[in-house]
Amino acid sequence: MTETQLKQRLSAGVKDIDAPSDLLDRARLGGARRLRRRRFTAVAAASLAVAAIAGATFAVPAVRDRADQAQVATPTPWTDPITPNPLDRYALLMTGETGGDLAGDSAYLAQVLATWHDTQRKDRGKLIDPVAGDVWANLRGEPRIYWAGNTPAGRIALLVQHYQVPRPSSSSTITPKVPLPTARSTPGGILTVVAMVRDDSQGRPKVREFVTPYDDHSFPYFTIRDPGKSTFFYVIVSMGKRLGWRLSDGTATPFVFKDGVAVTELPIALINRMYIDPLPER
Repeated sequence: MTETQLKQRLSAGVKDIDAPSDLLDRARLGGARRLRRRRFTAVAAASLAVAAIAGATFAVPAVRDRADQAQVATPTPWTDPITPNPLDRYALLMTGETGGDLAGDSAYLAQVLATWHDTQRKDRGKLIDPVAGDVWANLRGEPRIYWAGNTPAGRIALLVQHYQVPRPSSSSTITPKVPLPTARSTPGGILTVVAMVRDDSQGRPKVREFVTPYDDHSFPYFTIRDPGKSTFFYVIVSMGKRLGWRLSDGTATPFVFKDGVAVTELPIALINRMYIDPLPER
């Protein structure tokens, strides 16, 4: 077949086919749509890749922030039940209703509890009892406010909580900084710490001092002495007893208790000369 015959055959095969007048325009539009789809797909893929990279970039600081905000590791929990030692004189302070004229001030009580928890977290390892050791690291159960009131020394709260006496280590010997009380007054197991919380100069509660049964006090008491003042205060928990103060050669003057606590102001000259004694039963 010659080239001329081949052209004639092809022309005869398509002569009955009519091409639409807008075929070329539609072909161009279709090509443009396909091009836009390819471009959109490429942009979307690139956006996803950038987002993945950005997510990875921001995820690292987020993890680091969570690590920074993690709570301080708590000591290994004590497996024994929270059953106070029968020789713990302060255990009864963990029961009953909160006393004092601020007992109904929920905002103040919440501040006191928050201050206690914050102090434990920040000052663990700093506030050490010379005999009982690191009470903060061995607190057990939940704290409670035994008493909260307005006093001549400002707002004061007495907070109590159980703690675990550390078991002695067979591999180490602890030398106390002060002479040990008698064996009768140094019970082990679960005991109770009593802390005084008093407002600072800005009117914010602050943990001032704490005592434990290891201190060999029959009743918890605290001394408040402000610089430049000619008087000081005793904050005393009665423990159900009548108590009074006296000089070595004098008659005892009764403390006035309200809801089991007395806050008494005395001349500074007496601070190292007076004694606190139980009074005879009526």
